[in-house]
Amino acid sequence: MKAVIIGTSGHIDLALEVRERLPQVSFVGMAPGSADEDAREFFVDHMEASHIPWYDDYRRMLDRENPDLAVVAPFFFLQSRIAGECLERGIHVFVEKPMAVSFEQLERLRRAHAQGRAALCPMLTSRYLPSFAAAWRAINDGLLGEPLLINALKSYKLGSRHPMYTHRATYGGTIPWVAIHGIDWIHWFTGGAILEVWGCHTARGNGGHGEME
Repeated sequence: MKAVIIGTSGHIDLALEVRERLPQVSFVGMAPGSADEDAREFFVDHMEASHIPWYDDYRRMLDRENPDLAVVAPFFFLQSRIAGECLERGIHVFVEKPMAVSFEQLERLRRAHAQGRAALCPMLTSRYLPSFAAAWRAINDGLLGEPLLINALKSYKLGSRHPMYTHRATYGGTIPWVAIHGIDWIHWFTGGAILEVWGCHTARGNGGHGEME
């Protein structure tokens, strides 16, 4: 299977894990998701020694390499568009979250995926970790009884973030980027038996990062 990488603004380390664990996947190219994304340093550090070609334009890379799979992780607001372009070409997509930062973007991505020519998979990795898989099996095997309450917590050091994170229109929000992991595995553990959803956020105390919650 031939694979390419588009962008390095998300959890692109997952692509490196695939490269190390699945020799049948061959990376044949890498490109930034846009002209102002600095992906070159990552390429030099992790890919150049493997003689993987570098492209300045991801569309030219797709035309030339004709890959089976694209790992899509550019600036978040570009993810749905690039993922959609790959799907329309019949290329399978492994994409960072959030897959879309607006309902309009999400609908366009739905239409591209509905063509049925390729698979679309977001980088929701929790359910593939051994600990989560074991917990899911324990629930489904009846070892724990009926779960009545599920909590999720995920913490980060804020530090200094790229300007992309300072605007909702380009970042998408902390809930669809970070909390989506908990939302996904809670939905998975409960079989979708969720009756009500509410959420809240604040940009206070964000170290001068604009609209970032």
